Amino acid sequence: MSKKYVNEEDEYNWDDEYQWDDSYSEFDDRFDDVEEEEVPRKKSTKASKETAASKSSAGKKSSTSSKGKSGKKMSAKKKKRRRMMIAVTIIEVLLLAIVCVGLFIVSQFNKIQPPSGSNNIQFGAGGDVVVNDLPKGTIEKIEGYTTFAVFGIDKRNMANLDDGLSDVILLVSVNKDNGEINMVSVYRDTYLQISKNGEFGKINSAYNKGGAVQAIEALNTNLDLRIDHYVTVNWYAVAKAIDEMGGVDIEVSEEIFYARIPDEKGGGYWLNSYIETTAAATGLPVTYIEGPGFQTLNGLQAVALCRIRQVGMDYGRADTQRQVVAQLFEKAKKTNLASLIAISQNVFPNVQTDMSLKDIGELIPDLTKYYLDQSSGFPAERGGAMIGTQDCIIAKDLLTNVTELHRILYDNEEYVASDQVIALSEQIARTSNIYAD
Repeated sequence: MSKKYVNEEDEYNWDDEYQWDDSYSEFDDRFDDVEEEEVPRKKSTKASKETAASKSSAGKKSSTSSKGKSGKKMSAKKKKRRRMMIAVTIIEVLLLAIVCVGLFIVSQFNKIQPPSGSNNIQFGAGGDVVVNDLPKGTIEKIEGYTTFAVFGIDKRNMANLDDGLSDVILLVSVNKDNGEINMVSVYRDTYLQISKNGEFGKINSAYNKGGAVQAIEALNTNLDLRIDHYVTVNWYAVAKAIDEMGGVDIEVSEEIFYARIPDEKGGGYWLNSYIETTAAATGLPVTYIEGPGFQTLNGLQAVALCRIRQVGMDYGRADTQRQVVAQLFEKAKKTNLASLIAISQNVFPNVQTDMSLKDIGELIPDLTKYYLDQSSGFPAERGGAMIGTQDCIIAKDLLTNVTELHRILYDNEEYVASDQVIALSEQIARTSNIYAD
């Protein structure tokens, strides 16, 4: 290659003045016969070399430092991103589990027995069942609450809840504004009008004659109520619910525990006899109560205690029933997911109600704010009389007792009775010859 210079008069240091391009590739061999242009390079001085070296060194340090900082930042970002991905995954799994549990409970809800006769029957004001023509003030008080009737059916056939003697009758009022719940037991042997055609008898027979509809109509008619919903359960449902919630703490009195069955009826003790008959009906294993005192009872034992009426008659039994219901309510507010699933599996097939899944769903979110306020039995003022062949509980003046019932259920101090209740009060007094003191 030829050399090219800037000024011919200068002495040249060819190595410093010119930079030769000695790099070749296989591609360049094709141009060996072509004269290549010489490539000049800048003069390299000692100062420029030192400056270049300094810049190179600084650049390397800067690059290393920058790479270190950048690497740390990237590592922190990766860790943060990884933590976020883990958190999102956990949330997704939890949401999926909640959805699956919800779908499972919804599927179990379909096992609840619908109202006998019609799935579309409506209760409450404007519904399909009989309600009294009430004064405006009384209606306004009732409308501030949702009223439920709870029936516990005493029957050996656990599968069918369309009939049976309702040995448990609970009236429950719920004030959704402040969470107040009030509860009244209607004694099963109370003498009342039990059908629209004017038939009288023990109130527990109304359900046996016409299911929930007739029982609710009887309660509406005799007590000036407008019951919105009902729930019917059998012994098995109650026993399993109690078991899944860890039992109930109850005082078993010596009087109840040691109450003996007459020898002519087989002898033994009433309480453990009820345990045997309840176990036979439900298929649950027999577990006897071993002695009196305050103790935790399992589902079978608690149901047997709620059934016994040889001691304390219906009043003592109804009081025990309210104690059990109150404990179940408090435990339900703290029920864990596993128990909720077990309850839905075991209890739902043994329940009948007119409530839809939507009705129940509206109550659940505010469950923890509800609290039990007042509890009592009906009739509060009572006597006893034989009506035909039946030993009945008689309200000493039905009107006075219904007035007290509205005070407890609806906090109504100014209750005004319907004409129907006034008329029934007079008729029951004449029939039983029992009047207010």
